[in-house]
Amino acid sequence: MSTFVTESVACPRCQREVLVTCVESANVVRMPHFRDEVLAGTFMSQRCEHCGLAFRVEQEVLYSDLSRGLFIMMFPRKDRPRWPELEEMTRAVHHKTLVEEPPRAVAGLFANVQPRLVFGFDELRERVICDLHGLDDRVLEVLKALLSRDA
Repeated sequence: MSTFVTESVACPRCQREVLVTCVESANVVRMPHFRDEVLAGTFMSQRCEHCGLAFRVEQEVLYSDLSRGLFIMMFPRKDRPRWPELEEMTRAVHHKTLVEEPPRAVAGLFANVQPRLVFGFDELRERVICDLHGLDDRVLEVLKALLSRDA
């Protein structure tokens, strides 16, 4: 199930309050346009009604496409220093959602779904692209770390 919340946020340009609808949980099986928006870089795009600026509110989002084995928790980039705590939270949410709560027969369908933790829209997009092209995102992360180290 996808869930939404309406919040009042300050526009990054004019600082005026804008009511925005944010996605808390994006179920791509039920709402496939979310995948298209993630790939296009428009997922959770908002427009300020005062100055017209298009912007995105970075917040915690659960992105799931269980038919493809995706269970991704995205947190704002500013939360990266908290990664150990958030990684544990991601594992706990995954376990509760896919192991504890569903009926045994349904839980068996999700046995191979691995939780992923990402920070920001770019990392979410990267994970979805990896999945679409059959790439293991963990291998990509190791390659990036090696390239960064050698640069």
